[in-house]
Amino acid sequence: MNLMKNVLLISLSFLLTCCAIPNNDKSSARANSVNGLIVFVNASPNSPYSIIGSVKHEALAEIFKAGSNKNFGKALGDILSKTTENVTLQQQLLKMTELAKNQYPQSEAIIINSKIFEAQAIRFN
Repeated sequence: MNLMKNVLLISLSFLLTCCAIPNNDKSSARANSVNGLIVFVNASPNSPYSIIGSVKHEALAEIFKAGSNKNFGKALGDILSKTTENVTLQQQLLKMTELAKNQYPQSEAIIINSKIFEAQAIRFN
């Protein structure tokens, strides 16, 4: 009985020691939400997930459509003002999350990797 008690105490103290050691993984971070979806930019979730679809923001097509009733100079000015240099990350994240929510209502997050105008809509397992 005394041996069993000692083994239990040693096991318990080992478990407590392991839990008390801080995680020094410097690549870990907390992802932010935009429009109710978690956004991973050039990163992957630690939790298991499934890709449920792809989202693509056709920015130039959207600009051309919006400028179809404008004169050439105004339309060209709109195009130049919407180039990738002039679009903020926040504007693009808002647009990508909006597209993901509309196209894949069951999505919980998006992953944006090498192309800022493309993302994967995901759902956690």
